[in-house]
Amino acid sequence: MSDFVHISKVVEVSLDEIERRKKGEKFGLTTRWNKLNSQVGGGIQKSMQYIIAGRPGSGKSAFANLLIFDLFDLNPDTKLKVLYFNFEMPSYRQLFRVFSKGTGLSVNKLLSVDEAISDSHFSRIKELKNKVSKYPIFFFDVPLSIKQIGQKTLEFQEKNPDDHLVLIFDHSRLIKRDNESNEMTRLSNFSKQCMYLKKMISCTTIILSQLNRNIEQPNRASSKYKPMLSDIFGADSIAQDADTIFMIHRPELYDVKNYLGFNAKNLIALHIEKNRDGAIGMVPMQHELSINKIEEIWL
Repeated sequence: MSDFVHISKVVEVSLDEIERRKKGEKFGLTTRWNKLNSQVGGGIQKSMQYIIAGRPGSGKSAFANLLIFDLFDLNPDTKLKVLYFNFEMPSYRQLFRVFSKGTGLSVNKLLSVDEAISDSHFSRIKELKNKVSKYPIFFFDVPLSIKQIGQKTLEFQEKNPDDHLVLIFDHSRLIKRDNESNEMTRLSNFSKQCMYLKKMISCTTIILSQLNRNIEQPNRASSKYKPMLSDIFGADSIAQDADTIFMIHRPELYDVKNYLGFNAKNLIALHIEKNRDGAIGMVPMQHELSINKIEEIWL
């Protein structure tokens, strides 16, 4: 059987998608952030590779956590499953963030032994527990090699052929070393593996990535430490392979008071630095990361 597809077949697919959009059909998995949705074609798309990049403490894990639960809460008619390759922290700690946002209590407060939470807050946590237990999210906490990631994903898809898979990796630098000669090679091979998977099974891939320390150099002060694609670890490969790149910047961490016309206090500047099918630009957001809350700023 030939692997080549004649252009007459491909153009029909393109025309069909344009026509369906013309008729108002929803495309993309909606998130809570309307500005962001409009920038990326209506939401998180199938068969796309996304990067969420930021320095430690910038809020990228919190952002990804909110996004993943939105995929279910705001897209109830979509049949999907999430494979959460959670290599940075135990998966149960991810749920602390859900309970924090749901109760309005910080994680530190939830876990305090000196000042116990109220019975009403604990009842709310049990309600949330019953709700989130039903989400089709599957965690994998033990770091895997690139080959193992591919095998686990394809095995899962084979057992769940009717579901759209969303893969999330937290984060890229914690992929288990195999035979790669160095970290840059490993990141490059990992990115290519993700591209292969999205072509083979039309999955959506979300990769959390660290930024290197270049952003903190004194010569970046004039730009208020605005992140650039070259700041991403393994940027030559990872950034090239990605369809969309979100770069999370908290300028207040660098003692910046005003950033692109916004008060930097509690500001998350979500820079869309690459977007194959849409515009680039900055989406301003306000955060309360202590309770895992991130909202868009509307002018």
